[in-house]
Amino acid sequence: MRQQKSKLICKCRTKGGVLTLRQAGNSKTKSALYVQHYDPTKKAGKRPCYISKQDIALIRLNDKRYSREYKSVVNRYYEILDDNSSPKDNTELDLIEDYAYRLLCDMGWPRKVVHPYRKFLADITETSVLNLVRDHNKILGVKITREQAIKMLRSTQPRFKLKEEEKEWWEKIAESGRKLLSNSE
Repeated sequence: MRQQKSKLICKCRTKGGVLTLRQAGNSKTKSALYVQHYDPTKKAGKRPCYISKQDIALIRLNDKRYSREYKSVVNRYYEILDDNSSPKDNTELDLIEDYAYRLLCDMGWPRKVVHPYRKFLADITETSVLNLVRDHNKILGVKITREQAIKMLRSTQPRFKLKEEEKEWWEKIAESGRKLLSNSE
């Protein structure tokens, strides 16, 4: 049986590779995410790229639908979230989430390693980071990096101080993620 070619494009812009989950250090409970690349200069022929939680959004798929359809779905979802100050019961968001999940699975996202819903959330966060960088550059005229924007978003978003309606919304997202997990298996 012929092995299927990998559709991943890593954050280092290397095509191909396998998304793997390994133990982090000596811990048996913590794990780290890597993309394993072919590298002819190495003795083993492999080179790992570490992928942090924020860098999941930088992994792309080598599929025409990824840039054409999936990115527009992520941008549409972000626009709806940005317009709604308190997202309560928005069926359009649920439909977009479901469509993005099915599209990622259809394009060949390795869902056994990283759930497609986690990838979708990382892409939404990345969209907000890129918009912050763009707005910051346009308004203040000072260029900031992606890492600085991530730190700014973390500092502006209060942790563990959510309003009651926001808690309900996040619980709804968690519940829809559990439904997606149970439907995919």
